[in-house]
Formats: sequence, structure tokens, C-alpha cells
Amino acid sequence: MEKGNELEVFIGWIGGHFSASIQKFHRFQISDNHILNLFSNLQNAIHDHMMFCRISKYGYPEVLHGEYEIKYRYSIYAALALMPDLFLLAKETKISYAHLREYVTYTRKPSGLTFKKIFEGINRIGEKICALEKIDFALCSNEELIAEYSHIPLCDVQAYKSGKVTPKAETQEKLLAAMHKIGELYQSMVWK
Repeated sequence: MEKGNELEVFIGWIGGHFSASIQKFHRFQISDNHILNLFSNLQNAIHDHMMFCRISKYGYPEVLHGEYEIKYRYSIYAALALMPDLFLLAKETKISYAHLREYVTYTRKPSGLTFKKIFEGINRIGEKICALEKIDFALCSNEELIAEYSHIPLCDVQAYKSGKVTPKAETQEKLLAAMHKIGELYQSMVWK
């Protein structure tokens, strides 16, 4: 792959939906209420946009000549939407839970240093999740992502998380693999 063929995709969070936009593209934006749907639909959306560029006056984005690698950048709001346990994040970052809550609800905007601390905290939590040798819902609590990555129904994941039901060994392996994928996602998060 040629150096420089990186396609930077900005992931945002507005009105309960994740959005993806690409600054190098004219008028490109897709949205979905679930991050994994957004990721899976992105390649098709890029292809459709390439076709639009070919037939329009806007031209063809230079980055799409040949192979390219997608690099994701996250808004603070998208990152916090993917990190449902603000108490855990507060403990990891030494930022008060109340302030994190204000960032999630848009009533307060974090400073540049706070942005950095939040993303570094999410990255460290991702490292801890990837190091898990057994399932730990206290460390990895995003039920929807666990259900999506493990292909286990959400209601079952919720029952396992509550402790009402103990998962069988095979299910535990699926849950742990899903948690590791979430850990990788958290480790890869960088801000714009």
C-alpha cells in the first residue's frame, strides 16, 4: 500500500445516532443508531460515493486511487457513547463522574487536556479488556456491543451480566472473544 493512502473517517454522535463523515469527500455522511451497522455500511457508502464522484463535477477523491486504509477518529461524544460505564472511566481518568455526565449531555465541553485524558483512559480500559482471561462485565459493560460481536441475543447477554444465568463454557468463550474485540476498539480510539 502506498504511503498516504489513508482515508480518515470521523465518527460523531448526534441525537442518539453515530455518524461517519470524510472530510476529503464532498458531501459525504452516513449515520446509524448502532456503531457496528455504521462500520459495516461504510464500505458500500464509500463505493456509492465514488460512483457519485465519477458522474458529478466534484471529481474523484485522490486517496481512492489504488488501495487505502481506513483510519477512524472519534468525537468525544461518540467515544463516551461507546463507553457506557462512566464510573469506570471516571476512576481510570481521575475526572469526576459529574463532569463526564455533563460532557455526555452536551452541557459542558471538555478542554483539550481533558479530551486527551478521556481518550487515554478509554485506551487503557481497552488494554485491560484485551488482557482478560475470563469474562468480566464490570470491566466490559457495553451489552449491545457484546451481543453484536458474540452473536448472542441481547436478552441473554443481559441475563449473564446480571448473574441470573451462568453461561456454558462455549458461551463464555464467545463472550470473552467479544470483550476482546471491544477492547481492541477502545484501544484504537483516537480523537480528531
